[in-house]
Amino acid sequence: VVTRCMSARAAIIMAAIFNFLGVYIMTMLSPKVAQTITKMVDFGNDPRMAIIALSAAMFAIVTWATAAFVFGIPTSESHALIAGLSGSAIALNGSFAGVNGGEWVKVLYGILISVTLGFGLGWLVCKLVTALFRKANRPKTEPFFRGAQIVGAASMAFMHGAQDGQKFMGVVLLCVYMSQGQSLPSDIHIPIWLMIVCSVVMAAGTAMRFLTAYFSATEGEHILTGTARMRQRPIRVLVDALRTLGADIAYTEHEGFPPLRIKGKSLEGGALS
Repeated sequence: VVTRCMSARAAIIMAAIFNFLGVYIMTMLSPKVAQTITKMVDFGNDPRMAIIALSAAMFAIVTWATAAFVFGIPTSESHALIAGLSGSAIALNGSFAGVNGGEWVKVLYGILISVTLGFGLGWLVCKLVTALFRKANRPKTEPFFRGAQIVGAASMAFMHGAQDGQKFMGVVLLCVYMSQGQSLPSDIHIPIWLMIVCSVVMAAGTAMRFLTAYFSATEGEHILTGTARMRQRPIRVLVDALRTLGADIAYTEHEGFPPLRIKGKSLEGGALS
């Protein structure tokens, strides 16, 4: 949006659609991420205690995510999810026996490899593009780079959905099996309804924040709301930042949470801290 490759409306729609497709398509092809989550911890054979432990993990994750959001701390909800599940399993079992080290080590590999490859490939691609287009006529290359930015953004939204959606599918499956007093099978089948639910939730969550910014800079008055769960998601940091730029936004129910009444206008601009 900032580089004028896409309008705000088109970018919001694209991000929501590709988040949706990422969850649905990649889970159909391979649900291995969800399987890793379900096999990572052992909550025992007591359904009541297992549900309590899982609920404690979810409460810890939401509490930490909300605090990090309020104070502007960049975090990974994926790693918070894994840590929360592991901590509750350890507390329930009284030892590390509740954690499957073989699955946990995949997380450590993921952290190490993603940071290394992300940094290395980012540096390499930047140098390569600079070298390849050093003598190119800049105006003539703009259509290519505009398209490349759109493809890159769409791919990022797709893989975001593919990864994060499956993690929480794993949590839902844990809850379903444990509430029925059943052990998780070695070959887990993810039902279509669960893929669709997670896809829709991911797409809705993506759209909410983008739409807040978009409507703030678009003439007219808008009420932005969502499902009951969506109205529990904090949005104060974004609203405060937009207000600093001159946006006219009011909470219609609870302070810091949707629904929002947005009176769109041309924003004044300014510095964000």
